[in-house]
Amino acid sequence: TFVKITYSCSADVFNLTIAPASNQNGSSNITITATDEGGLSATEVFNLTVDSVNDAPSISSIADQTISEDITISSIDFTVSDIETAGCDHSINIQSSDTNLIPIENITYSCSADVFSLSIAPASNQNGSSNITITATDDGGLNATEVFTLTVDYVNDAPSISSIIDQTTSEDTTISSIDFTVSDIETAGCDHAINIDSSDTNLVPIENISYSCSADVFNLTIAPASNQNGSSNITITATDEGGLSATEVFNLTVDSVNDAPSISSIADQTISEDITISSIDFTVSDIETAGCDHGINIQSSDTNVIPVENITYSCTADVFYLTITPTNNQNGSSNITITATDEGGLNATEVFTLTVDAVNDAPSISSIIDQTTSEDITISSIDFTVSDIETAGCDHGININSSDTSLIPIE
Repeated sequence: TFVKITYSCSADVFNLTIAPASNQNGSSNITITATDEGGLSATEVFNLTVDSVNDAPSISSIADQTISEDITISSIDFTVSDIETAGCDHSINIQSSDTNLIPIENITYSCSADVFSLSIAPASNQNGSSNITITATDDGGLNATEVFTLTVDYVNDAPSISSIIDQTTSEDTTISSIDFTVSDIETAGCDHAINIDSSDTNLVPIENISYSCSADVFNLTIAPASNQNGSSNITITATDEGGLSATEVFNLTVDSVNDAPSISSIADQTISEDITISSIDFTVSDIETAGCDHGINIQSSDTNVIPVENITYSCTADVFYLTITPTNNQNGSSNITITATDEGGLNATEVFTLTVDAVNDAPSISSIIDQTTSEDITISSIDFTVSDIETAGCDHGININSSDTSLIPIE
């Protein structure tokens, strides 16, 4: 098909101008008919061959694209038009101006019904923009290029906390060897806000948990409540500057440790000789062992004054009651030592002094049997003794009376 055939004539010479139709090739017979003024004509036929010339392809326009960080885009379609080469038969090369953001290997395409579809995955946790250049080359080696900008918008990534293994400590022992890190693309480790909770605040109060951070390593210090044991789940929440958070939970077990008992103070006591005292009360306090369940041992520093067998005790409603009886007619002081031992074998001691004041005891005179003598005969064989705890026999004052001074004068 010829778009246009024209001719001109000068000096009886005709000149033909033939323009083939655009992008057409092949051959055509050109027939020229010349007719004179009398109506007669002559015809000349020649063949015009139009050789094929490869035309460059063209790529449809692609608008600039915007996606969020870590999101793959697969909705970018384009076509390649070419006179000689079918769309899907073109060779496609794709380049990225920022391969840190858009690696070449993260760009793929497919073609169906002469429509190309691009799929692009940005590098993980990267943002910015990259010019994507598509070059389509036809079967004859000619090519076309299309460039568009792919912008990857910043998206805040959630932090992550390193795993913390379950921990064990002894009762009343602070643990400070718990380290962890917080990783985040956008926020430095130590810049994270840290919140720590305890599932059992009676065992691990929140105020007993502290932390520090140096060189992006966090260090926890946890002090269990005094004399408490059991286990508590410790929950750590790290929040980054964008408001996203991560959580790590570990279990802290506090092993029971037997605590020593304590005995209430007992004031020094004073009693009189030969008097039993039973008003001495005391208590034994212990975290693990009830008061009355303690073993009690009592010693006396002077068993002549206070024999151990003269000391007894009872316990009611966790109050102990001592009863102490001094040795008969003994006085002085003795240190009374009370030792209370709990069920775990630990003990406590309390010492007080018991003073036994002297009390004067009445003397006794040995029995004298009735005597008989003859008139005018002196009797001198009457012996007797005077016994007394405090006074020697001969030191006693002696007074003698006669019921019949006419018979036995006092003088």
